[in-house]
Amino acid sequence: MVAGARGQGRPARGLQSGEQAVVALATALAWDLPFGLALAWLVLAVLLRFGLVSTAVMLLYTDFMTRPPATLDAGSWYIVISVLTLVLVGAMTAYGFVVALAGQRAFVE
Repeated sequence: MVAGARGQGRPARGLQSGEQAVVALATALAWDLPFGLALAWLVLAVLLRFGLVSTAVMLLYTDFMTRPPATLDAGSWYIVISVLTLVLVGAMTAYGFVVALAGQRAFVE
């Protein structure tokens, strides 16, 4: 094949998509890497400061709030999942509050 006969000096189509993939990867890494490092430092700080149970609760809460679909639209098919998630998180919060008080009064009169 003659070098100039293929596209008259224009790059091949694969090169353009390859360049786009590199740009997309660099853009994703530009956001994902700092966010991942900040999240790892947060988890490590909570682990070292408050302990293993607090870290597990933090990760569980994060998982509960980000994985299931969330809506307040009563017509959605996943409203039950959203309400159950909010009720479960509220119940865990109330339980943690009561246990943290350890028999003391919550509000001083």
